[in-house]
Amino acid sequence: MAGMAPSPAPATVNIKIDGVPYTVPKGANVLDVCLKAGRQNQDYPDQREGGPHYVPHFCWHPGLSISGNCRMCFVKVTTYMKKGDQMVPNTMPTIACNSVVAEGMEIDTRSDEVQKIRAGIMDLELLNHPLDCPECDKAGECRLQDYDYDYGNDHSKFDFKKVDRHIKSLGSKINIWGTRCILCSRCIRVCDEVSGTSELAFVNRGDRSVIDIFPTRPLENELALNTVEVCPVGALKNKDFLYTARVWNLEENAGVCGLCSKGCATRVDSLKGVVKRIMARENVAVNQYWLCDQGRLDFKWVNGDKRFDRPLLKASSGPDKSVSWAKGYAAAAELLQKAATDSANAWALIHASATNEELWLFKKLTQALGITNIAVIAAPDRKPIDLKGFKAPADANANRAGARLVLGVASAEESLTRFIEAAKSSKARHVLVVSGLPHGFEGLSALTEALGQQSVENIVALDFQQGLLTELAQVSLASQTWFETGGSWINADHRLQAFRPALPFGIKGRPVTEILQELLSRVAPQGAPMAAAPAAQAAGAATAVAAPPVTRPRVVLGAAALFDEMAAQVESLKGHSHLSLVRSKGARVEL
Repeated sequence: MAGMAPSPAPATVNIKIDGVPYTVPKGANVLDVCLKAGRQNQDYPDQREGGPHYVPHFCWHPGLSISGNCRMCFVKVTTYMKKGDQMVPNTMPTIACNSVVAEGMEIDTRSDEVQKIRAGIMDLELLNHPLDCPECDKAGECRLQDYDYDYGNDHSKFDFKKVDRHIKSLGSKINIWGTRCILCSRCIRVCDEVSGTSELAFVNRGDRSVIDIFPTRPLENELALNTVEVCPVGALKNKDFLYTARVWNLEENAGVCGLCSKGCATRVDSLKGVVKRIMARENVAVNQYWLCDQGRLDFKWVNGDKRFDRPLLKASSGPDKSVSWAKGYAAAAELLQKAATDSANAWALIHASATNEELWLFKKLTQALGITNIAVIAAPDRKPIDLKGFKAPADANANRAGARLVLGVASAEESLTRFIEAAKSSKARHVLVVSGLPHGFEGLSALTEALGQQSVENIVALDFQQGLLTELAQVSLASQTWFETGGSWINADHRLQAFRPALPFGIKGRPVTEILQELLSRVAPQGAPMAAAPAAQAAGAATAVAAPPVTRPRVVLGAAALFDEMAAQVESLKGHSHLSLVRSKGARVEL
């Protein structure tokens, strides 16, 4: 049987940008080509990351339709037309955002003529713009500010009273400074094309034009804050971030959102270890250029006052239950050894947003202890997002698919129901709980009731914040959030993504992977006997396991090394590494 014909290679054209030859896809946008040419990173750059052919622009955005109204992206284009028997050059200035490449095209982004046009455009953009950079939150990341420095004139030709525009609230999350607006229409197109809710529009005419909402329709959709992020100037401001930090003091690190199973790419901006805001990061295969408002605003728990730094012992005398890590580890190991001797009545629980690396160590620890009763704690569903250009599932757990792959738990809800029934039937006397849910056990009253049963004698808990779980637990070990640790998740579309710490220096506690490795080394050091399996116990084997000597592992593996160890044994993960996943922004895996 003849094989299928190979797919034709995509059509390309040969062009020159500032005299440098490039081969690019036929019909590609001229501005997009100029922004990507000569750069290794093909993500949409901001003005601080421009490549050798960077073209300034205000209104164009790769995730939105073309507007072409700011005129800042003027370039000089030369194409060749046939005239008689000769090819005659035709050179003209044009806006790059509304032009497409053609064979033999020559693009000039740097000549004096082009620079003069851009300087004239900047004069018009600044015509009614206030000189309030010192008090504007956008200062330091403002395109208007940067372009004026790079392309503008050193003085203004205009000396008259500027037109006033409104400064008002557009809703509970956003304020507008109409005086700073340059009418690029990005925010309008976000509401029209991404959220599909169309709250914003131009009102008035001429130099009185300004962005505004329709009467009785505030800007309150689930993607509203994307309008703030795409605003190239300081016209739209996030009320939550307003006047909290200067952007040049912020540390920017890539992250992945763990508030639902979509796994949007994020950028976490922090100041001295305190998260100040969360921005969207480009990942076309997952969230394109957008991020929901919950992902942008639900981070206060990271630096919350419930965080704790050292282990807590319920049996400690006095109001302060905290002890040293050595004492905390010893107490936890002792209780886990008791669980190993009574594994039929022992349970191990872990939350469904734990990273694959945490799940892997959790599995190794339960196997070493002989615990076969495993349950996965899934946070309650949230309201799904189903908008025109952005959708997010109701599942509020970042790694439900990872728990299914690593632990073999097909249904988190069913596994948790089995634990609850066991606790009520006095068949769950020893419980290991690896928690880390942002809002604790909110909405999981049946679980908290089960953990509070009198028959539950020993609870060893890992959590980053104090709450009902730490009150019930005999030993609570202070862990860290996913903002502070690296790892990997598998989202609802089976896309495996790795991420590095967005807060490289942990706020409080220790990484879950470090804690689990320490516990594993204490309850099952290399060469020590494992706990008796339930089947052996039923056959009359000795149930007592000698306490192994307390030893520390020589090396505590990081998330990347743990992933390599796991990938060597889990078929779906073979061929991947943290480095390859970070560079490729993830890969789809078969579960």
